[in-house]
Amino acid sequence: MLQFDQKNLNLISELTLPEKIIIWGAREWLNLIRLAKDPRKSLIKGFSQMLVQEAVLYFDKFMRVTACGAITTIDIRTHCCLEIGEGERNILACITFSQTNLKSYNQNVLSSFIEEKSIDTASKNIDEIAKSFSRMGYFFPVKNDYLNLAGKNQDEFKNVVFNRFNKNDFMKYF
Repeated sequence: MLQFDQKNLNLISELTLPEKIIIWGAREWLNLIRLAKDPRKSLIKGFSQMLVQEAVLYFDKFMRVTACGAITTIDIRTHCCLEIGEGERNILACITFSQTNLKSYNQNVLSSFIEEKSIDTASKNIDEIAKSFSRMGYFFPVKNDYLNLAGKNQDEFKNVVFNRFNKNDFMKYF
């Protein structure tokens, strides 16, 4: 369901559980890469708490593609930071758009921080992450902030309800 007028979009405490695990995963991945350690083992432990451990392989690939193909600095914060970085918000927006089948919006967000030749690979990995979460019944909410990142006017979606009838499939009703 489309969410409007959230209190503070910048705080982790305002996020849903699936969004929190993605933020934790990005921060954990970056921290372990900086320490020259393989992040997959730690990510599997964290993601398995929600039974989405199969997403770790694709999450790791997405993060590596992002790190190697970035055209700008990507704001991923430390574990102790209570606010969401812009890079973390971009990742959440991409997963949201993948789950809601808004592929062009996903491409718009990805093109804002990844070089053109890496967008397809990143998009495929994001799609697999979104599928893993969908299979377990975890859905990322569409937020005004994400629509703004994609360069779309949120007024276009005032009468749109995103709903899931088939747990793996979203349908739009006007």
